[in-house]
Amino acid sequence: MRFTRDKDTWTLEDGTPYEEFHTIAGHQLVKVVNICDWLDKTYGDDFMSHPDYETTRTSLMEWCKDNNAHYYARDRESYSTYEAVHEAIEKGNKVVVVEDLS
Repeated sequence: MRFTRDKDTWTLEDGTPYEEFHTIAGHQLVKVVNICDWLDKTYGDDFMSHPDYETTRTSLMEWCKDNNAHYYARDRESYSTYEAVHEAIEKGNKVVVVEDLS
């Protein structure tokens, strides 16, 4: 499956920034949210004020459930936004939160 990417960044209803990815046929749209943008929107842009990992992980998983979102995280060598979009489509999600674990 091939994808195209919109140049613009948009925001979800709660203000979280995302980018749009479409299948080449244009039939499916997936909104891609960078984990850093989600963290900043949820906890502010001062990283030192963010809560611990377990708290943020729980909040993220709840947010994903509430927003029909898939969570995708890989190390730099394995990371692919296109793979993340493909996984989201396969799982029936319209949003994917992506994280490069490097």
